[in-house]
Amino acid sequence: MVKKAIVSAASESYLLSDASKYGRIAPFHALSIESFDYVISDNSLPYQVVEDLQLKGIEVLLA
Repeated sequence: MVKKAIVSAASESYLLSDASKYGRIAPFHALSIESFDYVISDNSLPYQVVEDLQLKGIEVLLA
């Protein structure tokens, strides 16, 4: 609940995660990916994931 409140109050929200985290099932779910304005990941993020995020209105930044 605290994370959701913080993201809701922010003017922009960023998710920083390496590519190995995408497509995995986590033991808990804190926020939906749609909660974020930007996703920052490494260059090994598959193009299909980048495209899916962009279709959801999320800007993807690869480092």
